[in-house]
Amino acid sequence: MTPPSLLHVLHHLDYVPVIVISIIGFAFGALWFAPPVFGKTWKEEVKLTDEQCRSGSARKLIGTFLCTIVLTVALDVLFERRGTEGLLAGAKFGLLLGVGIAAALHVPMTLFDGRSCRYRAIVVGYEVALCALLGAILGVWR
Repeated sequence: MTPPSLLHVLHHLDYVPVIVISIIGFAFGALWFAPPVFGKTWKEEVKLTDEQCRSGSARKLIGTFLCTIVLTVALDVLFERRGTEGLLAGAKFGLLLGVGIAAALHVPMTLFDGRSCRYRAIVVGYEVALCALLGAILGVWR
């Protein structure tokens, strides 16, 4: 069976699940980078002060949310083209994309930037976990 064309998938994209799932993903990031979880350690690793974090925070949060929407749309399109459905299938495919794309692209940059293993674990761990979470939810929503 031939998968639907990319234009067909984008034209028939259901924006309600995309927005709801993006909100969940955004909230997951807020939790992941909260001070009691990894936020304090992350700020130490990148040497940011509280003031630097607050500066332009609305713009940063809007940009982050828009990127989460883009990620959710991309995952949804891939799921549609592949026919991925169900919690486990969605989580596995999201995990594969998180490791195979996000981590594979981000880790070499952090190696050349001289970032620590702690930084790498926090940031790349977040990216992989986010892809798996979004994938699991998208898989169920289908």
